Amino acid sequence: MEKNYIEHPGNERELIITLTDEEIQPHFEKAYREIQPTLEIKGFRKGKVPIGVIKQRFGASVEGEAIQQLLSEEFSRIIKEDNINVVGQPVIKSIDRENGNTKASIVFEVVQSIELKDYQGLKINEPFHRVSDEEIEHEIFHILINNGDIVEDEEILSDLHLVDVTIREIDPETNLHIFGSKPEKTQIFLHSHTIIPQLKEIMMNKRVGDTFRFKPNDYDQYAPDKIFEFTIDKINKIVPKTLNDEFVKEYTKERFQTVEDFKDDIGFQIQEHWNQKSREEMEKQIMTQLVEMHDFDPPTSMVINVAKGLFETFKKQYNQNLPADITFEDMSEDLIPIARNQVKWAIIREEIIKKEGLKVEDFDIEPLAQMESDRLNIEKDVAKKNLMNNTRLVDSILSKKVFDIIIDFAETTEVPFEDEDDHKHGHEHEEEVENDSENDELEESNNDIIDDNKEAQEKN
Repeated sequence: MEKNYIEHPGNERELIITLTDEEIQPHFEKAYREIQPTLEIKGFRKGKVPIGVIKQRFGASVEGEAIQQLLSEEFSRIIKEDNINVVGQPVIKSIDRENGNTKASIVFEVVQSIELKDYQGLKINEPFHRVSDEEIEHEIFHILINNGDIVEDEEILSDLHLVDVTIREIDPETNLHIFGSKPEKTQIFLHSHTIIPQLKEIMMNKRVGDTFRFKPNDYDQYAPDKIFEFTIDKINKIVPKTLNDEFVKEYTKERFQTVEDFKDDIGFQIQEHWNQKSREEMEKQIMTQLVEMHDFDPPTSMVINVAKGLFETFKKQYNQNLPADITFEDMSEDLIPIARNQVKWAIIREEIIKKEGLKVEDFDIEPLAQMESDRLNIEKDVAKKNLMNNTRLVDSILSKKVFDIIIDFAETTEVPFEDEDDHKHGHEHEEEVENDSENDELEESNNDIIDDNKEAQEKN
């Protein structure tokens, strides 16, 4: 067996494998022996078809599959021996007969070695926000609402109403219910920030039995472009709990005894949220700067895989607002640049991890190991070993260490969150939190795909 590598521009590589007939023949014979027991041909008992007949009838397909299998095994063995990290799925480009030998060309992608730019001394903004009394009162009011009493009411007079409705789609041509469509029953809490304001306005002063029509797309471009008829089935009013020491004790299960202590804790939690958001904003700036600083092309197969992951996650989250026949190709132009940057960052991050010699230490997972040990009633060492084998956890810890190093050496400038373009207030703050969780899901999805590529490299 002979091998030869050809290096193409970018990340593409080609491996030429040459096998002699003597090397291939035993694999052909093995393939014939394996297929013989399964064959049933007229004139022969099942499993008793002579090898010669099999070669005559099925030789081309049997030997073709055997060569494919042999090449796959040889490719995996060779790249492992040569310590080559392959990403994506290798493709057999050609198989030719030459001077009594079989010559095959296998094309694959690798992650190029990159020259790390200086990642110390980056200039980044550090957004800050000081929690106000109004924010604390706002959060407490939501807690009082969520724990309030529900009483039946006759008329919708405020946004503290929980309304049962039946929704039917209307045919715009006939102005009647669409024939065969199934009515949908749901509840609408008018205080929710997700309710279109115009819908909330229309529902005011409505009573049980009242009907009205509403086209959400007139007010929200992402909402369905359909006409719906709403029928009010039931009206309940939410009566918020009264904030006092007794409520605090009950709600916190005696963790706090007074309203003042409770408010302090709520303020601390809100501040922690803003601090975490500040950290996330700084990390985004770091990723953006380092991706822009490093000019290289990431492996196409990884980019496509991440882009497809983005598409599947996006489709899952916004399924109701997307055309039923939408495909990856319809969105690829928008998704591929995002995926490209994410893959570039993953490669840069791995290089920083190597350069800094970062690894997960016992103290990194000690608290988690204790928690898992208590939760699952297993030995702490077993819990620790399980956590060390958790690829996503290890990746998360290493990523945090990378950001910690860069932030420690960065030139940071404090700026109020109000100066950030994407800052929102009030109910929009709540929506922002939800959007953050959606972005986290997208990032987790892409991390899974990148991790899959890393695992594939290890297997190869």
